Amino acid sequence: MRYAILIAFGFLLAFTSCEEKTATEKAADDIEQAGEDFADNFRTESDALKEDIEDVREDIDDRLEELNSDLEDAGEDAKEGINNQIAKLEKQREKLDGDLKRMGENIKDGWASFKADVDATIKDIKSDLDS
Repeated sequence: MRYAILIAFGFLLAFTSCEEKTATEKAADDIEQAGEDFADNFRTESDALKEDIEDVREDIDDRLEELNSDLEDAGEDAKEGINNQIAKLEKQREKLDGDLKRMGENIKDGWASFKADVDATIKDIKSDLDS
């Protein structure tokens, strides 16, 4: 949003000060640089978040493998608890898969909200895995 205002201001400045070519050119350069900085930041953050999602998904897969192994050796009384843990992890993995898909479809305006939502999901999953 801040960049949109900066861009609009730059265009306004460019059209109102035609006599000052150097100021107009500088404003255009500043606007272009701001757009490039925004795009670079978006790519960096989205790449880092994608990596976080993939890391947590791998942790889930590892934990599911452990639980499935435990399930084979568990008594009947313990199987229900293990199956509940497996179901919860599978649901969390599905949510992460959906988040990863949404990330590819997400537009820049909703990035901060989307990132906060996924970070909260990752935090909750890591907390569950550590307990």
